[in-house]
Amino acid sequence: MRPHEYVASIDADHKRLFISLANLAEQHRLHISLDDGTKLGKHVMVYFLTGEQGYVSYAKPDLVKFKSETIEVTEPFVFTFPARSLTILEFELIWQLQRNMEEHGK
Repeated sequence: MRPHEYVASIDADHKRLFISLANLAEQHRLHISLDDGTKLGKHVMVYFLTGEQGYVSYAKPDLVKFKSETIEVTEPFVFTFPARSLTILEFELIWQLQRNMEEHGK
């Protein structure tokens, strides 16, 4: 098994990009850039499930923690996934046509 597994998807309205990564090993850095005229919004919601052991049990339910936060998007966007975590990144997508309309006040 690879030390990490990931999936990326876009919602039905094409307004949000989701990147989910299960990181079973040490920290993993991800560089995200889009070259099709699409831009990322100014912020990304980050949802984490983390745990030192990489598992949870009924006997020790506190081994895994959940947290969420909003972080600023920079270009290029670089994110470091915590070790032994499941992380979901939720980006707003801004398409070229939408950006042109916003710039011209339409």
